[in-house]
Amino acid sequence: MIDANYIKLKNVKIFDLIKYSKVPLNLIKADILLMPYSLTGVSINTLGNDDTSKFASPIKMFEYLASGVPFISSDMSVLKEILLDKKNCIIAKDNSIEEWVKAIELLENNLILRKKIVRNALICASKNTWFLRTKAIVNEYLKCS
Repeated sequence: MIDANYIKLKNVKIFDLIKYSKVPLNLIKADILLMPYSLTGVSINTLGNDDTSKFASPIKMFEYLASGVPFISSDMSVLKEILLDKKNCIIAKDNSIEEWVKAIELLENNLILRKKIVRNALICASKNTWFLRTKAIVNEYLKCS
C-alpha cells in the first residue's frame, strides 16, 4: 500500500519524514526495529568523501534503546561501544540479506531473548541520557583544562 506517509510492503513499513515529536509513537508500534548502515562508510556530504562512520553516535540508536522495542543493527565498531549482541540488540554480522533475515527470525521466534534485549536496552538508555553523556564530556574537558 502506498500513501502520503509510508510505504507498506507485507510486514514492513518505510516511513517518509515524521515530525520528531511523533517518532516515539511510531517506534513503539513496531515489533522489531532495523538500524542498517553501510559498512563501507557514512558520509554527511554529497561527495561521499568524508567517512564519518568511525565517529558516529546516532541519535536513532539511543531512541531505539529507549523505545522498549528490540532492534537489529549493522556491525559497526563505533556502535559496539554501546551495543552488545544478544544483550541490548542483535548485531547483524554482515550486511547480507541472509544475515538480516536470520536476525529477524531469531527475534521473531525467541520471546525470552526479545524480553532480555528490551530490558537491557532500557537500562543502557537510562545510562546514556543526554544529561549523563554531556556530563561525561564536560568532565573530560575539565580534566584537560
